[in-house]
Amino acid sequence: MKAQSRPAVAAIAAALANGKAYGAVYDHAAGGYVRITARVVQGRVEAYDHQGAFAIGGPLPDRVFNHGEQAYLTFGLVEGRVEGFDYKSNAHYSATVTGDRVDLYDYETRAYHQFSVAD
Repeated sequence: MKAQSRPAVAAIAAALANGKAYGAVYDHAAGGYVRITARVVQGRVEAYDHQGAFAIGGPLPDRVFNHGEQAYLTFGLVEGRVEGFDYKSNAHYSATVTGDRVDLYDYETRAYHQFSVAD
């Protein structure tokens, strides 16, 4: 998964897992906030990365389009984790959401990426 997409995917995963809307994501590796709005309404993702100026949206689980990468993403809630696939990188990801913290494992990079979401 491209680094620019990870904060938005983390925000969407948190919105799906927690049933809340979010307005910002703290990227622990970069050491700063990214303004991202994300929510899931009636089985549909509505997200916008204000910094990167791209939308991610569509019906769950597998018609969510990342306009920044021009590719689809999937999102599925499985036993407390959000599991998905990024068609741009052709790789799976897994997000463990604990409150406002999101630990995103990217199978393409074989690494964890930590984020925190805020209202």
